[in-house]
Amino acid sequence: VQLRKCSSPGGGHHMRRKNTNMDLVRETAIALLYIDIQETPFSPTIVSHPFTNAGIAYVQTGTKIKMLNLCQSEDDLNQWRREMKQKIQECTKPYQIIALVNKPYYLTFLKFTKTYLNSEDLTELMRYAWCRQENPNQDPNMTRNELIQIFSACDKQMLMSQEDLAYYKNLPEELTIYRGTKTQKKNDIKALSWTLNPDIAKFFASRFLRNGEAGYIFRTTIKKEPPFAYFSDANESELVINPKYLKDIELIENVKRSKP
Repeated sequence: VQLRKCSSPGGGHHMRRKNTNMDLVRETAIALLYIDIQETPFSPTIVSHPFTNAGIAYVQTGTKIKMLNLCQSEDDLNQWRREMKQKIQECTKPYQIIALVNKPYYLTFLKFTKTYLNSEDLTELMRYAWCRQENPNQDPNMTRNELIQIFSACDKQMLMSQEDLAYYKNLPEELTIYRGTKTQKKNDIKALSWTLNPDIAKFFASRFLRNGEAGYIFRTTIKKEPPFAYFSDANESELVINPKYLKDIELIENVKRSKP
């Protein structure tokens, strides 16, 4: 399945559509539906696909529920796709479609539909994807520049909840921010996600460490205006920042995982 990848009208990411083109959003979602299911060592229990993370699905016909094996039966796979296609075609808003998408593919869906979205829908979907997808900074299907372009095109006032926006407005003009990483690679350090809470940075520096491995906590200061958004989701006190504004980053702590 080939997906059309277009730039926004006029070539600039600040020029947004006035109206979302739902026909093309649905068409793109259906194209993603027909991508091959990728099996894993745990298949059919666990698979990788834009619309499912399980190789077993269930459909209801009348009063009966039928189990479908998506990995081993072509007929079952085709039936599941017909059911999902029908659900997609019934969606009238982009938000309804992304709610059907498998969580690791939220940003992939946005990558291929962003050109068809107006500013309001783009902002709503970006917030949904960023706050729910695990480790969005490392999404293999979305480059850092693409993430920056999408955040730049979002409505900053709408990107945050009312509570987060009010909190952000009350922050001081200069902010001390932190980031915890497992490596000292530049791409891991100069990422979009930072936090106002050093304890959160410590958690991210240590959460995947094995015994004897080290993680790293970095600190810098930044003016209040550049960040794209502040998110309190999962109590992470996250600031999303264009990495070009990150200067004078210092390593302040090495974190080691102690033996239990």
